[in-house]
Amino acid sequence: MLRHRPGFYGLVADGWDFTDFGSPWPKGPLPRDMDPSEAIVGLLDAERAQGVRLSVSDLLALRGRGPMVAAAIPTTLTETDLDAVRARRAEVFALWEALPAGETLELPFDRNA
Repeated sequence: MLRHRPGFYGLVADGWDFTDFGSPWPKGPLPRDMDPSEAIVGLLDAERAQGVRLSVSDLLALRGRGPMVAAAIPTTLTETDLDAVRARRAEVFALWEALPAGETLELPFDRNA
């Protein structure tokens, strides 16, 4: 959606397993270019948990909090982009909520899209 591929799902698409994301870290440390995707996820999750909807201006103001946050929030981000991410997240949350117990939610991830 924001065309950033090296985040969590990009690593899974590259062959990482869920067990690779913890001790003893069989694939080694997380790639440094993974940080932006994970920072975006963290910011939007904090927004959801706090019940506060951040604007692009609010997010851009957070860029001063450090290089990881600055890298996560592209200066080209628009309200339309942010709304699209939130809408897709809401769709996935609804699918997850409707999933019967014991079933698996599979999400396609096209590394080249």
